[in-house]
Amino acid sequence: MRRWMCCIAVVLITTTTANAEDWPRWRGPSRDDTTREVSGWDGHTWKIAERWRANVGAGASAPIIVGDRVYAIGYARGKNTVFCLDADRGGVVWSQAYDSPEYGRKSNGDKSMYAGPSATPTFDGDTAYLYTLSTDGDLHCWNTATGGACVWQLNLYDEYDPPQRDRIGRSGQRDYGFTSSPLVLGDQLLVEVGSARGSVIAFDKRSGREVWRSAYTGQAGHTGGLVPMQVGNTPAVAVLTLRDLVVMRVDRGHEGQTIATYPWETDFANSIATPAVVDDTVMITSEYNNTAMQRLRITPGKAARMWRLGEASKVCSPVVYNGYVYWAWNGLRCVNLQAGRQIANVGKIANEGSMIVTGDGKLIVWANHGDLMLYDPARHDRDKPRLLKIHTNVLQDRAWPHVALGNGRLVCRDLSGNLVCFIIGAEPEPAIVQGDGATEYTLANWPAADDSMLLAWKRGDGMRRIAGRINQTDARWRLIRRDQATLADDGSMQLDGGALLAPAGDDLLLSALRGSNQLTVEAVFTSRDLKQAGPARIISFSTDAFHRNFTLGQERDRLVFRLRTPATGLNGREPEIPLGPITAGRTHHVIVTYRPGELTCWLDGRRVLQTDRVRGDFSNWNAQRLLFGDEFKDRRDWAGRLQAVAIYDRAMSDAEAAERHRRAR
Repeated sequence: MRRWMCCIAVVLITTTTANAEDWPRWRGPSRDDTTREVSGWDGHTWKIAERWRANVGAGASAPIIVGDRVYAIGYARGKNTVFCLDADRGGVVWSQAYDSPEYGRKSNGDKSMYAGPSATPTFDGDTAYLYTLSTDGDLHCWNTATGGACVWQLNLYDEYDPPQRDRIGRSGQRDYGFTSSPLVLGDQLLVEVGSARGSVIAFDKRSGREVWRSAYTGQAGHTGGLVPMQVGNTPAVAVLTLRDLVVMRVDRGHEGQTIATYPWETDFANSIATPAVVDDTVMITSEYNNTAMQRLRITPGKAARMWRLGEASKVCSPVVYNGYVYWAWNGLRCVNLQAGRQIANVGKIANEGSMIVTGDGKLIVWANHGDLMLYDPARHDRDKPRLLKIHTNVLQDRAWPHVALGNGRLVCRDLSGNLVCFIIGAEPEPAIVQGDGATEYTLANWPAADDSMLLAWKRGDGMRRIAGRINQTDARWRLIRRDQATLADDGSMQLDGGALLAPAGDDLLLSALRGSNQLTVEAVFTSRDLKQAGPARIISFSTDAFHRNFTLGQERDRLVFRLRTPATGLNGREPEIPLGPITAGRTHHVIVTYRPGELTCWLDGRRVLQTDRVRGDFSNWNAQRLLFGDEFKDRRDWAGRLQAVAIYDRAMSDAEAAERHRRAR
């Protein structure tokens, strides 16, 4: 067996408040979607405030939270990357990347529905080791105490040669690679391999040495992971394989012995929801040919059905709380645990969904294409869950990855790898009130009355919408701070380690600019230094590093511009246009203007570029976010001072640009 050993260290991670609790593995601390962490509901308001956003690459793998760190894994450009993020600010503390295919080597079917890793990382508090598993079977052990150094690794396909999953029922063949999150039990790491040499393999968690194999040798399922349980006084795990629910022993001397099995096959091999365990009973559910949920009592040699409900969950694992079973699929479902009777189905929830029961008895649901919801659970059979608050379109892609809640932070992820972190119990940051003052650029008559000027911001004046004559004091047009961005005494944006969002401009820019297919961006700015690259985002109408409508950025000593058209791609960088040189500490005035087939730039009153390399209209633009000093979902901070911005829905001429420069001095 091929393994690579590295140095080993131990770190103790503690929590700081009575209710604080890590979320260190699939479905949380007890692997059942319950936590001591509170929801932030104060009886009237859901007190959560967005703290940061990041992108970790594609994948359905969920984030986990340990101490002041968030761990995640994602795929991009031929590599899987493991990220350790600062839970307070979202910055990358360390990362480790390795070559990996986007799908498993034996994968088949539904590739438009997923990409990248599906298994959730597992953290072990005894060793501070982090375990990750790729769809292609790369099992890694990382030392989080030493910057993510590799402790050991192996590939499950290479070592155990599990077969491609069989075709099941009426469906075409499906194989999504390895999806099951590893489980730490004592000194061992249990992994669902699906090999003829053992469906479940246990490894020494410190060395990666094989310790035992299960007697059951069936193919692996497509669920999220093994679930610990007790059968009488015997410790065991439940796993939903391709064809059976299997409960096996894990006690010393009997490891891997089968206690009971129960046949359960699903068309398309899509028994996705992880089993839910209550004492010595297990609930399994799936859609397609079954469309059912069943509760089974496990005794040695037998899995006896207690009840069967003709309702199902396709993706969301069932969660048990206060005598009821909940899941989020085609609505929020509530079932009486003892009777197996559905008492409610509420809310607008589709295929994508996961949920958590909090320490203060609330249900947090992450679903659809980025909807975050808080529910009050049912109290009796005549009751039903009640929606307390919903935040829609928090992210934009499918919410396949499981939501995580730990140490006062709520972290959501979508299939594209976008993360958003909320602080529990915090008030949303208020809009900033702009100041006034002087600067070396007097900005006389800025902005001029011009219906083509969609919005403008100037030190001291705040931001205003010109088109439509919206009152400049309207709260919707104020700037919202992220991280360390501030307004200086002179009213200029100080963008060192943060950004300012202009949410009211998002819809306006999209509708007006798609209508005109012309654009002018004007800014007065001062860069802090010439080391910034990426490019660092000065003004960006985008969502992440791969999707934008336009960006004005800095690439070391030059300005660059990215503009999205059907010809330049979703990132607007084919080509990326260099504009002109800048000097650190010097205040510059720039105007970039575009009409289809012609892009022109004036820098400090001089035309520095006119090119026909950019072609096309704005018909492929979509909803994005307007920011100053960064990108919405990735960290591309720009450090400097921004004194003024204006955006127009038309192109400019040389004479107009010269006049604008005169007014800006």
